[in-house]
Amino acid sequence: MGTYGMRTSTLFFLLVALIVGLVQHGTPAHAEPSLILNEFNTVKGSEYLKGGNSDAYFGRVEGNGDNWIELVVVGDHADIRGYELLWWEDDGDGNGTAIWDPSRASFNESQGKITFANNALWSDLRSGTIITISDKQIVDTVYEDATPVSFDLSTDTSYNPLAGDWWIHVSSRQEAGESNPLVTTMNNIDGDPAGAFSVGNNDWELRITDGTTTVFGPIGEAIIGENGTFGGLGVDEVGKLEADPSASVTVDDFNDGSSSTFGSPNVWGSGDNEQDFSGLRAAVPEPTAAVMLAAVLAAIAFIRRR
Repeated sequence: MGTYGMRTSTLFFLLVALIVGLVQHGTPAHAEPSLILNEFNTVKGSEYLKGGNSDAYFGRVEGNGDNWIELVVVGDHADIRGYELLWWEDDGDGNGTAIWDPSRASFNESQGKITFANNALWSDLRSGTIITISDKQIVDTVYEDATPVSFDLSTDTSYNPLAGDWWIHVSSRQEAGESNPLVTTMNNIDGDPAGAFSVGNNDWELRITDGTTTVFGPIGEAIIGENGTFGGLGVDEVGKLEADPSASVTVDDFNDGSSSTFGSPNVWGSGDNEQDFSGLRAAVPEPTAAVMLAAVLAAIAFIRRR
């Protein structure tokens, strides 16, 4: 190999090393995947948020966006393929033992599960990612002055933390009609359309499993922590985490509230407190690093042309 070839080869491998350094900047050596519940909407379809409040995304609308839950990734490079969200409503025992079990189905015990598919999207999630799941694709509702409004909640996977986009949204009913769905759903409610799930204020709870064992929860109205239950959920409230998201949060960090922030950090205390995601997201370079990475790739392409 000539001198030019050696210099080119050396520069090429240095640039590759730089790319790896940019992408892996701040990555824990052995990060464990972790996913937590952050917020869930229990506003009844005919009700509005308590106290004249508005959701940060929907505004002040009837039903506050219908059935939706919000999750946060708290383990960097998380692989959540096969994870299950097990939900239960009006359990009645309040001891956290409820789990998806069709044999326990009864009129007062609605239950189901949402499973993350074996899809590359779920294989490498960065810490600080927000995942929202709504059962409807289109939400038709009205503002308090009776003005009609329609929200398109179609699945959106434009997620790109390097560019500052930390939000993935999935419509479970839309995914039910796809040949390769991102999530699948099951429930024991007769007459429900494919992809439907429920979120309500009657002792609703959720736990997260890795497909075998529970990795988070249960969290819900009747679940008892060291400080008792986190409060009664009204038909005009949401349940939410009132702390910075992390793998160490417990039921005592959750509360009922009238401030709602679909797809963004939670706020509480009349808006005086807001979740801080900076620690979770520090593992990913600032968006400017994406520009640097693009420059490196362009340099590599130039070397190859030479």
